[in-house]
Amino acid sequence: MTFLHNIKHFPYLYQSLTFNRNFFCTIKQFSSHKQRKNYAILPRADLVSQFKQKVHEDETHLCPSEWKKLRDELVANVRNIHLQNIDALILGQCNDTKDLPIAKNYIQFLESEGIQPNNASLGKLLKTYYLAGKDSKLSQSDELEIMKIYNKIRADRDALDAGTCENLIHGLLATSHWKDCVDILKIIQLSTSPSIGTYCAVISKAFASGQEHLGWTYLEEMMESNKQPTCEVYISYIDYASMDPLTFVENMDKMFEFVGKHEILVSEAVIEKLKSCLERLGHGNYFANLNSNGKCSNCKSHMRNISISDDEFKTLSTSFWERVLIRKDVFQKSTPKEVEDFTKFIEKTGPYDCVIDGLNVAYSCGAKKPPKVYVNLLSLVVKYFKRQGKHVLVLGRKHMNNWPKEGMSYVKRNACMFLTNDLSHDDPFLLYAAIKSGQTTDFFSRDLMRSHAFLLGPELKHIFKRWQQEHQYSLLTVSEKGIVVKEPTRYFKFAQKVNNTWHLPYKAVYSPNPPELLEVPENWICIKWNK
Repeated sequence: MTFLHNIKHFPYLYQSLTFNRNFFCTIKQFSSHKQRKNYAILPRADLVSQFKQKVHEDETHLCPSEWKKLRDELVANVRNIHLQNIDALILGQCNDTKDLPIAKNYIQFLESEGIQPNNASLGKLLKTYYLAGKDSKLSQSDELEIMKIYNKIRADRDALDAGTCENLIHGLLATSHWKDCVDILKIIQLSTSPSIGTYCAVISKAFASGQEHLGWTYLEEMMESNKQPTCEVYISYIDYASMDPLTFVENMDKMFEFVGKHEILVSEAVIEKLKSCLERLGHGNYFANLNSNGKCSNCKSHMRNISISDDEFKTLSTSFWERVLIRKDVFQKSTPKEVEDFTKFIEKTGPYDCVIDGLNVAYSCGAKKPPKVYVNLLSLVVKYFKRQGKHVLVLGRKHMNNWPKEGMSYVKRNACMFLTNDLSHDDPFLLYAAIKSGQTTDFFSRDLMRSHAFLLGPELKHIFKRWQQEHQYSLLTVSEKGIVVKEPTRYFKFAQKVNNTWHLPYKAVYSPNPPELLEVPENWICIKWNK
């Protein structure tokens, strides 16, 4: 009988091999025909992925001959697995299951074979120690083994790569020497930024150990690197804060101010943890939502106005010209003459009450419609503002002159129009015209303007986004009855304290790259501290 037939007696390992049927078939073919096939390269994660799903908790040991068979079969039959990565691959699967006993069992097998695990393999073992230690306290012998591996890897190389450093950090976090992580983080930062997972593991450990200052220091570093903290970080901080009822309110204020300042939506998992602590400590909390005017359905408070100050607007206005409109990249998509013609046009016909991105509006109904559809839709948007007595500018491109004359004539009679060259990038023109026209001017576009906010730099980015939120209109729907326009949201839509009551928006699940949306979050929690 073949090895794979015998391995059925070990359901845990057997399922890890048979999870991918194609892989199982290739192994069976190899066993019967005794020849190497030209197998397709399979994703490593699929090859032994059932290590992720432990079938029998008692199945934590295999004898050396069984490990040897598994190792040899994988190396012999799968092109992208070889002797240099097989050990890290197997230990990596143990890593995912937090299965420390079987990982240690595999290391014992390697030692019995006289095989020295490389640093990548030892790094995976350290990660497994870390994950196991999150569930239950490790033994003293485990901690000694971690430090032995740590010292070996540190002694092997003067300059460690970021991946190895992160494995070392996870190992240290499972020991009483966890503060040594600070030195390893500095090594990583010489060449790159630590990963979200590594940052959050260190921060959570710091909060759990009462080292609040260290945790907040790395949280601010994360935000500077544009990395979103995971649920684990906030949950560990809530646990830390709830240990002392006398300082709980002060500490939670700090967290709420942080997520508000950085415009973060925490997840439902964080809210559930928070709600449990609030109820235990006797603080009022209620799920709520906001109406279109920003009024809380629970406490009836109105969220604070999003408007930027006159000084902030002046800074934004003066900076936009150099950082966005006339930077070198614009002249790749425009020309100095076109920019000059545009600014003269603005001086002559402005200021405006609303600036419309003509093509953005037209293409709201799809990119392959007849020109008549486009011009009719643009006319409806112009009419929407004209009925309000607004002075409107429509920005577009020169090919729009080929659209049906009747519709274009309506637009030109009821709005000023500036058409750029067909290869020009018109968003900077749109924003400049709106900003140049003053604090009260709005603009109409579906574009989120991320790249332009980025060009303004970290400080002005938040000012720009607040201005954008207050002044951007967009098209919601088009029907036979006309158009439905989405008006700007003129209140702050992130965590804030109003009338001594906190309002926190939240989302369903964590995302490392949350989308930037203009919509107001649907779910909020309203929190009232009890004195």
